[in-house]
Amino acid sequence: MNRDGGYSCIYPLRSRLTREDADRIGQASVYLSDCVYLPSNVTAMPQAPEEDTAYIRARISGLHEIGAVKFWFAEGSPELGVNAGKLVTGQADVTITRERYKELYGQMMARLVDNREHFRGGNSFDGIAEVVEGKHALFLFGLKDLLGAEGILLDERGAGNVSKYFRNLVGQLLVAEEVVRNLTVRLHLPDIAELDMEQIESVRRHMPAFRDRLLAAAGDEQIMFDERDAMVERLTNLLMDEFFDYIWDIRAAKRDNSGPRRVWSLLQLALPTIITRRNAARFFGWAGQDAAAPEMILMKLQMLRRAPK
Repeated sequence: MNRDGGYSCIYPLRSRLTREDADRIGQASVYLSDCVYLPSNVTAMPQAPEEDTAYIRARISGLHEIGAVKFWFAEGSPELGVNAGKLVTGQADVTITRERYKELYGQMMARLVDNREHFRGGNSFDGIAEVVEGKHALFLFGLKDLLGAEGILLDERGAGNVSKYFRNLVGQLLVAEEVVRNLTVRLHLPDIAELDMEQIESVRRHMPAFRDRLLAAAGDEQIMFDERDAMVERLTNLLMDEFFDYIWDIRAAKRDNSGPRRVWSLLQLALPTIITRRNAARFFGWAGQDAAAPEMILMKLQMLRRAPK
């Protein structure tokens, strides 16, 4: 757990985002991470269509407003101009001092020299490309530790690069993301891109319990590449079985009239009548409602799928 008591991830060191990047960050913020760290000079990909640029800007800004995205900045890094398309205005959420950044860079270069033979690989002609890739991979891990993040949310390029050298260090989160994709398809859950910020914020309330259950099931042991598919399938089936058991228990409790009831608390009864049940639930919650069941997030998403637009 990080310094805030949550679970955070850092996105690869890319300051230009595609629509797919924005969707992956959104999915991670719903299922896996309390916070995703992005560089403060992040922009939309310059050649992206205008509608994609508007979508990326709205998505990242919205996720930042609800605390699902945080921006980091290193002192001495170049700033973007006002008209350069930067997605965030104002100060970054986390600033890394010039001294700490230089120290990290020095440590990374020392490790790179110590491991140069590993990065060169056996099939390389000169090892230059491998060393450059290794440099980026090492720096990403160093920055993760510097920000106090637990994981690295890898895009396709980043996954190929990092896992090439540090496969066992990123296996758990890669498995978790693949399990989430399987659950989304098999349970007919909505694409996170279809949800607005209010819906994302409401679903995130149930995320920590689901995330902790998923990562606990994946375990901390080394996840070998050739075993990953089997592990993803096993975990998907496990979580689906637990979900259907949970739904069955809820239905049985309703039939027996023995389940937790949604009742008004004294504070809620004292509210003006203009506060609707929906708003009261959002701001105060229901007395007796348990948000800690890992399966709650899947049930909530299924309800959003069926909700009228």
